[in-house]
Amino acid sequence: METNWFKIWPSRFIGVINRIPDQGARGDILLIAFHMLNELGLKDDDAEISWVTGLPLDRIGVLRPYLDRLKEKDRQDGRLVFDFILDTIVERQVFADKKAKAGQRGGKATKAEASKSKKPLAQQSSAKHSKAVLSTEQHSDAPQSETKQTQAIHTDIHVDIDKSMSIGEAELDQPLSRKKSPDPRKDHIAITTCRSVASSFPPKEIWDDIISVVGDNPDRAKLEACRKEWVQRGYNRASWKWATEWYLNGIGAANGVRAPDSKGVETATHYADGREKPDGMKGFVC
Repeated sequence: METNWFKIWPSRFIGVINRIPDQGARGDILLIAFHMLNELGLKDDDAEISWVTGLPLDRIGVLRPYLDRLKEKDRQDGRLVFDFILDTIVERQVFADKKAKAGQRGGKATKAEASKSKKPLAQQSSAKHSKAVLSTEQHSDAPQSETKQTQAIHTDIHVDIDKSMSIGEAELDQPLSRKKSPDPRKDHIAITTCRSVASSFPPKEIWDDIISVVGDNPDRAKLEACRKEWVQRGYNRASWKWATEWYLNGIGAANGVRAPDSKGVETATHYADGREKPDGMKGFVC
């Protein structure tokens, strides 16, 4: 289960991506941005970016001016991270830390703490919001204690997200396991009697046919005689025509036609021994 989740503000992403004049480049930059979230930053190398994202190497070269314009300028570790992606990662880590502290206290953060937590997010952001659009060019000042926290996160993008993973799993709603109610037809007297006679359950697809033919007062002796004759003639034991046809029309009947009255007489549809003729032989009598 993927637990490296982030709260995404669409307006922030759209506000930045829409500034790119090349419409074809917008989708590619957005793809790279999401890989940055997934990898918590990418190596600032065209070949590596091409390998991770699946974009052609020459395409990365075309996108390089946009990558350099959007990336965090103060990084010294060779990593490529867009400013607005870094803000999202930082916000995720701060949120995870708050949840972890609340869990240690045995409860959720109070409203006062929640409102207080909004302050460092505004101060840590490397962008300036104007309605729905986030500027990536200015940073606001932050108090000393909060600045230390954000600097530690900005310095090493590979933050420890184990706590956030466990929190994400705990917050997921567990699906309710519901048992499927049994089909009431399986306890019908026609089904249970046929099952007893054949020592096996009839296929569910023909339950309605068996119930319709055998009815609510089955003649067990007649069913047993039909089944016995069916087996003695060497017919397919998995077939249930002895119950859906013979029980209704008589032993030897086929396709709703009653069996011939005299045994040993060949008919248009059956041989003299009672076996049904194949389709190509029906209608011919020797």
